[in-house]
Amino acid sequence: MTVIFKFISNLRSFLLLEVFRRKSEVKYIPVEESDYPVDIERYKAFERYAASIFPSFVDPNYLTYFRIVICIFLLFFSVDLSYPFIMLFIILAGLSDFFDGAIARSKKKKTRLGLTLDPLADKFLIFSILYILLVRGDINLMYILLMAGCESHIFIIPILSFLYQKFRRGNNKLTFDASKRIRPLILGRIKVLFYIFAILLIILGKIIDPSIFLNIGQMLLIVGISTSSIALFQYLLIWVKDPY
Repeated sequence: MTVIFKFISNLRSFLLLEVFRRKSEVKYIPVEESDYPVDIERYKAFERYAASIFPSFVDPNYLTYFRIVICIFLLFFSVDLSYPFIMLFIILAGLSDFFDGAIARSKKKKTRLGLTLDPLADKFLIFSILYILLVRGDINLMYILLMAGCESHIFIIPILSFLYQKFRRGNNKLTFDASKRIRPLILGRIKVLFYIFAILLIILGKIIDPSIFLNIGQMLLIVGISTSSIALFQYLLIWVKDPY
């Protein structure tokens, strides 16, 4: 009888460990070289050092949620906030964007939720700040419409995938193959930098009031939109070549 109870206890422990292991495998997915903004060992070492500041229980998605909260706060107080405070919140949001990626890559905590949520949070932040600048008359509505159009691949590709799976494969449920997920393009990352620097220069121009910052900021917006339009066609072309 003792042997039987011991066997059942060991079996129960094994099953619990196996369930935990499988849940961990489902929750976290492998980190790839393409996940890093730049493939430089010194930068990777810097990310590992930055990630070590946070305790092990901090999930990178928490920082993404924090960025979304900042966006909601900015939208809610869009009229009342001064430009220096807007700049401060942009810096906080930018730091959260850096640290959530650093933690996910350095501590092997990359998740499918993070892959989807992080770029959406970035776009939410950019368009939240652009909305504030729009209602204050600092930029033209045409810029925002063009930028939104260039980001339409985040809706077009899932729709194309659903139609492809439904009519070519006879599958009524949309599924994603992680191995065929379209990776972030270099141009996609560059256009974000153009947008960020453009927004910072426009806000800086409103703080210290030289027109040169405003002009350069608007020029960078135009360059960013041009880069984004090329990236849009690249994303669509990649999907057309290898639909999933």
